[in-house]
Amino acid sequence: MTKNKVYKKHSNAFPVIISIALVLYVLGGFGLFFWSAFAISKDVQNNLKFEVFFNDDASEEKVKSLRDEMSLNPVVREVHFITKDEAAQSFVQEFGEDFTQVLQYNPLKSSLEVFINNAVASDEVLQSLITKAETSDGVYEVKYVKPVIENIGSQLRNLSLIFIFLILLLLIISLGLIDNSIRLNFYSQRFLIKSMQLVGATKSFILKPYLSKAFTQGFLGALIAITLITGSVFLIITAFPITKSVFNPIHLTVIYAFIIVAGVVITISSSLFIMQRYLSRSAYELY
Repeated sequence: MTKNKVYKKHSNAFPVIISIALVLYVLGGFGLFFWSAFAISKDVQNNLKFEVFFNDDASEEKVKSLRDEMSLNPVVREVHFITKDEAAQSFVQEFGEDFTQVLQYNPLKSSLEVFINNAVASDEVLQSLITKAETSDGVYEVKYVKPVIENIGSQLRNLSLIFIFLILLLLIISLGLIDNSIRLNFYSQRFLIKSMQLVGATKSFILKPYLSKAFTQGFLGALIAITLITGSVFLIITAFPITKSVFNPIHLTVIYAFIIVAGVVITISSSLFIMQRYLSRSAYELY
């Protein structure tokens, strides 16, 4: 008889724990995905640059004048000057082939790498800066990724809004699903809860074991969700090693902590709310 009661007790709790785990897994997985995407987008835009290539006959004075002018512009974060020889060395290091030995000369041009200060940049000011560089004396050409440059501010803002909206939407859905699972679990025990109240048990005495159970269910559900996310990340990295840098350990730690806190807080809050409703109802209303 005792074994049957224990089995029944755990069989009732198991579906709730699994429901909590799956909901937290989806919530944490989406949160990690969008946070990583946001971080990558921000990193790309923080390292956004355009390159100014000079004619071979451009004088040092013209190069220095344009470099100084770019450096003083508040839109520009930093400027790097790359000589023809440095450009050739970088090419050889990257591709492992010394083309200068074949061509007997260096066709690459000296250039400026102009890194943009994304915090203060605007599309208009940035485009004006690029136009200024293109029309300067001694400049051969200016290279930049036009779609990214033209939407430098709007892309990050739009991604931020989408990230916040989806996380809030998933959080609301998660609250509803977990609350519904806990509600169904408590429904079968509503008469037991009311019976304890009718024989004189205090509210705190009745609530204590149920809230303790809710804490355990939320915590176990969170641990299962964390295990699933860790396994998913491991499989993704194994299948696509290039994604290893995408999953920041700090992001994972924050997501895991959020999952544990969310699991415990949501289950305890839902259990407390449902218990209060049953305790405030009459025995007749329970039917």
